[in-house]
Amino acid sequence: MMKILSTLGRRIPTCVLLLLAGSSAHAVTILTLTDGNTMFDVASNGMSAWTVDGADIMPQQWFWFRTGSSFTNQSALQSLDSIGAPTVTFDSGFPSFGELTYQSSSIGADLALVLAGGQPAVLSEQLEWTNLTSHNMYLTIFQYIHFAFSSGTDSLRISGNQATQTGANGSSETVADPFDARLTGYQAGNYSTILSSLTNPATSASFNLNDRTSANGNVETAFEWNTVLAPNQSFTLSIAESATAPEPGSVGLFLTGVLVLWTTRVVKKRLS
Repeated sequence: MMKILSTLGRRIPTCVLLLLAGSSAHAVTILTLTDGNTMFDVASNGMSAWTVDGADIMPQQWFWFRTGSSFTNQSALQSLDSIGAPTVTFDSGFPSFGELTYQSSSIGADLALVLAGGQPAVLSEQLEWTNLTSHNMYLTIFQYIHFAFSSGTDSLRISGNQATQTGANGSSETVADPFDARLTGYQAGNYSTILSSLTNPATSASFNLNDRTSANGNVETAFEWNTVLAPNQSFTLSIAESATAPEPGSVGLFLTGVLVLWTTRVVKKRLS
C-alpha cells in the first residue's frame, strides 16, 4: 500500500478518537486538514465536508465499493468506512496532509489527502485498493461528490472524467483518474438520487451509473470504476477537486492529469 505520509507523524488509533464522542451515536471528526482559507473534515462514518473562506461548499463526499467473483455476482455496495476503523496518520506540523488506512482480512484501502488554500482551493485524493485474498477480486468503486454553491440553483456538467459546477456563491472542477476503460460510468444527478442508490442494499449490487451529463438545482456527482485485481494486486485512483467561493466562474479548466500529478509531486517535495 502507498505510504505517502508515513514519515509525517505518529499513527493515531481511531478508537482513541472515537472516545471523544462518548456514548453518542453521532459521527465524530477523525481527521481535519487546513491550509490558509480552507478546511476539510472526515467523519467517523466516512462522510467528509469542505469549507472555503468559511463557506460550506461541499457538504458530502465519500467512496463506496462492492466485490465479487464476477461483475455480475457482487455483494451490495459498502461505504469505505465499513471495512473497519481506519488508522489515521496526521502531524500538526503538516496540517494540510493526512492519511486514512482501512484494512480487513480481504481488502485494504489507503486514502491520502492533500489540501491547498487559495483561489481556487484544491483538494487532491489518492485511494489505493489492495486485494488481500488468494483469488481474483472483481472490484467496483464509486466516488460520490455533493458540492453546493447556491440555494438549489447550481449548474452541473460532466464531460468524460471532468465535472464542473457553478452557482451563485462559487464554482468547482473535479478531475477523475485513471481515465481509461476502467472508468465505466459517471452521472450528474439531483440530490439525493445517487446517494440513495449507493446506500440502498436492495438495489446496490446491480446499481451502475448511467452517464447522465448534466443537472440543475441541488446537484450531485459520481464516478464509477470496474477493475479485476489478482491476489495482492493494487489499483490506485485519484480525484482532484478545485473550488472557489464566493466568486463564481473564476476557476479555469485544468488539464486532465495536472491535478493528479500535483498530489505526488508536492508531497514528495515536502518530504524530501
